[in-house]
Amino acid sequence: MKREAKFAWLAGIIDGEGHISLNKRVPSQRTKFPRPHIYIGNTDGRMIRAISEVYSEITNLKWYYTYHRRNNPNHNDMVMIMVLGLRNVRNLLQAVIPYLNNKKEQAELVLEYCNWRIGALENAKSRNDFSDGLDKALIYEENIKSMRKNFPDISSISRKPSTIFQCPLSSQTNT
Repeated sequence: MKREAKFAWLAGIIDGEGHISLNKRVPSQRTKFPRPHIYIGNTDGRMIRAISEVYSEITNLKWYYTYHRRNNPNHNDMVMIMVLGLRNVRNLLQAVIPYLNNKKEQAELVLEYCNWRIGALENAKSRNDFSDGLDKALIYEENIKSMRKNFPDISSISRKPSTIFQCPLSSQTNT
């Protein structure tokens, strides 16, 4: 499979199963700035393996795994594959943004945040040298959160057979 096709497949997985966001930092950590992350969780280890194979084709990308044991016997255990940090998230987003659909705006905003922070870090003497930027970082974080929460009430269209879903929040129309 061509590299572009693999990135398009990965973008579809991120759109459907992924989570793109900024983590709030706690005071004990080195910096006060939110940390970008991309998580994909799945109960099928083969899916996680396929994702990691595509990740391995992205230059300078590091990722991590966590295993989540479910207490409910009706739920399967899950493996989460995570990309954390400014440069790692930036490298992944640069590869998949052209193919994203549902989370494209969110990804573009996180990428913009990563590029802004990387540029600021390269020009700063220390990680916390530009405290005035913290306000800007928190604005990014709030904007990304609001994108995740703005899903329309779909109760009015439930159980309507063979109809195209009309999302009032959608800024793009498919032709």
